[in-house]
Amino acid sequence: HLEYGLKERMGFVVLTGEIGTGKTTLIKSLLREKEATQRLGVLYQTSVEAEDLLDLLLKEFQVRGHFTNRAARLGAFNQFLLSSHARGEHVVLVVDEAQNLGSKALEELRLLSNLQTDKEPLLQVILVGQPGLRERLRHPALRQLAQRVTIHYHLRPLDQDETKDYIRFRLARAGGSGIFTTSALDKLYEFTQGVPRRINAWCDLALV
Repeated sequence: HLEYGLKERMGFVVLTGEIGTGKTTLIKSLLREKEATQRLGVLYQTSVEAEDLLDLLLKEFQVRGHFTNRAARLGAFNQFLLSSHARGEHVVLVVDEAQNLGSKALEELRLLSNLQTDKEPLLQVILVGQPGLRERLRHPALRQLAQRVTIHYHLRPLDQDETKDYIRFRLARAGGSGIFTTSALDKLYEFTQGVPRRINAWCDLALV
């Protein structure tokens, strides 16, 4: 879903999931495998007010200058988007822990994404967060933003077979095999309920 959203430049993409299901891991994978024409920026610090958001974006995308007011900062960011588009670059902003953004900050992101060509937006936004983000986007005040969301995927924990495959795969990558018995793998699923972060922790403790 993320790859398709990026390839087709689908505007707003939302990825949600419970704690430990691998959202940040997916973001890091995107950063490692990004195409040469993609200009990816990531915001990990999301407990910010709307007026501070533009400053964070300018710093993340390394837009330098002395901007005395919001109008100057907005003009500089718009010019950055236009210049990037002229160079054939695809600018993507990934917002991690997006459920922490206030309604005004989310609305600010929508306004920043208004600049577009005839076919596509100049700024693509991927919102990543816990399930509470889904509830936030249902709020009437964010109706216009919710209408911009073209892809929404909810990342679920692994099922029992996927949990076993995940453990075996990671062991094989580390050069091991057959360390956990079938009954041990069943117990690991029972304890972790398929949440990758818990699986990692329990397996590590068991191996120690």
